[in-house]
Amino acid sequence: MPHDIIDNRHQKLVDNINQILQSSESAHFAVGYFFLSGFIEIAPRLATIPQMRLLIGNTSNRETIEQLAEGYRRLELIKDHLEAQEYPKRLARKQMAAETAENISSSVELMDQTDEAENLVKNLVQMIEEKRLQVRVYTKGRLHAKAYIFDYGSVYNYQGQALDRNEKGIAIVGSSNLTLSGISHNSELNVIVHGNDNHASLTVWFNQLWDEAEDFDETLMHSLKQSWAVMPVLPYDIYMKTLYMLVRDRLTEEEEAQAILYEPNNAEEQDIMDALRQASGKYDIADFDAQRLQKHLEHDIQLLGEILHLVEPIIPDKDAKLQTLKSWLNKPLLQDSKCLIFTQYADTAYYLYQNLNPQGERDDIEVIYSGDKNKARVVGRFAPKANKYYKFQRGESEIKILIATDVLAE
Repeated sequence: MPHDIIDNRHQKLVDNINQILQSSESAHFAVGYFFLSGFIEIAPRLATIPQMRLLIGNTSNRETIEQLAEGYRRLELIKDHLEAQEYPKRLARKQMAAETAENISSSVELMDQTDEAENLVKNLVQMIEEKRLQVRVYTKGRLHAKAYIFDYGSVYNYQGQALDRNEKGIAIVGSSNLTLSGISHNSELNVIVHGNDNHASLTVWFNQLWDEAEDFDETLMHSLKQSWAVMPVLPYDIYMKTLYMLVRDRLTEEEEAQAILYEPNNAEEQDIMDALRQASGKYDIADFDAQRLQKHLEHDIQLLGEILHLVEPIIPDKDAKLQTLKSWLNKPLLQDSKCLIFTQYADTAYYLYQNLNPQGERDDIEVIYSGDKNKARVVGRFAPKANKYYKFQRGESEIKILIATDVLAE
């Protein structure tokens, strides 16, 4: 049975918005929060609409009145807070707008860097520049209402003549914010509002809030223009993005992509170089200051050469730290004990192994710094008493000195 209820279960709000935008000449959205994720789903329709006004709540004050009530338990304090929100000082309004802009910038940076997202950001910037998109932030308290108001455009017959249209517009009001979850996935409750009287009343309501709100066009456009989607791509950005895409499946929440560089792996380094070469073909050299970049690279190469010249005389026999370590390992207390040596860098681990076990003469000294060795086997050989189920294979001996990076903690 036909009805006007939208709950994202039987009807999705995004489908209704896209359908109505096809026949609208202007739209007026009032939502609590601004998230670009919601715009991605309606981006194709936005590109063709002549005018849109977006009224958003400020995200600087996330406390609701209910939360205040739970915390204060005193009605007069809640009233004072409501009054302060309703009549904020000019400086406070500017601060709210600035904090909202910071939150929007953060949300843009967290977006998946896809062609779809990049086109959306660029289209929004273009709409603001063309005055087709106006944005204001409501600073007189918390904007909790969600309303999507549409003004119908003219309709024509097959001869191009304008036809009379009874309804001036339509609206959707309810619980959904303009987010991907709000218009597609969450269990929400919205209703389609018909009738010219209702449309007119909602338009008056929107205009009243609009007049009380702070202009946000330039601030939003500045935030969008400073984002990854619009700013020129630098070679370092390409390198870091390529590095991340190559190793993201191996990263934990605490680990950075750059940490993979601590583990020398010729095959992986070749993969990085191949991916960089492939990515570089997508960018025009004219977009970069190639001469200055070359000059900086030559300067860096010169500095690396000078550093290499300075460290070349530091051979193992003159490495004070290495000689101190050897001295400690030769003391009776450590000679009869197990020694676990941790270092951050794989190069350092390999250097220590080469100098503590030249030509690999000793079977009781081992090193592990990447996935090229069986970690369970190394740990079993180093601590067989703590790993009772480990069985030594033929030719294996117990490890006395183990040199490792944090690969053991993975």
